[in-house]
Amino acid sequence: MLFAEQGFSGLRIEEVARSAGAARSQVYRLFPDKQALLAALVREDVEAFVSRIAGAVQQDASLEGMLQAGAEAFLSFVDERRTEYQLLFGLTGRIDPDVAAVIRGLHSRLADEFLRQFRPAVEAAGVPWPGEAEARIITRAAMALAEGAAQAWLVEPDLPRARVAQIVAGMIADALAPGAGNVQGVPQKRL
Repeated sequence: MLFAEQGFSGLRIEEVARSAGAARSQVYRLFPDKQALLAALVREDVEAFVSRIAGAVQQDASLEGMLQAGAEAFLSFVDERRTEYQLLFGLTGRIDPDVAAVIRGLHSRLADEFLRQFRPAVEAAGVPWPGEAEARIITRAAMALAEGAAQAWLVEPDLPRARVAQIVAGMIADALAPGAGNVQGVPQKRL
């Protein structure tokens, strides 16, 4: 993918057109600028990711089982798109205002999906659903935890992906339902 290879600032619409075998004017009709092109790529990835999570997470599973499956699906998705993921969620995503705007939209879409999918499991675990503001904060914190773990794992992949998913799932479970994050091998003692 050209974006992953060249970064946002290095990407040229002419190269995209050439790579796609399309006329430059066709690309500009579909995507008036690089931000629109990036937004379309990210939307496509978000939809693919949401579909993967929805397919991996069984709605009748326990909260811990859902989180484990979700974390594994997330890390698998990241693993398949390593360069793109590091570019979007690494330094570029923080310093380029156009990329940062697209990432904020991605976070909102993922937060909405997370809340929709996991609320029934949290309630089934006997934990009252928090107010919407608290639920959004917990959701964003869970997403930040997963993203941070993914970044660390990509830089230093000493732990197997399944173990990283296990750790992430346990920590998120404990945030959603304190004391419920009994994912195997994850210490429950708080620091």
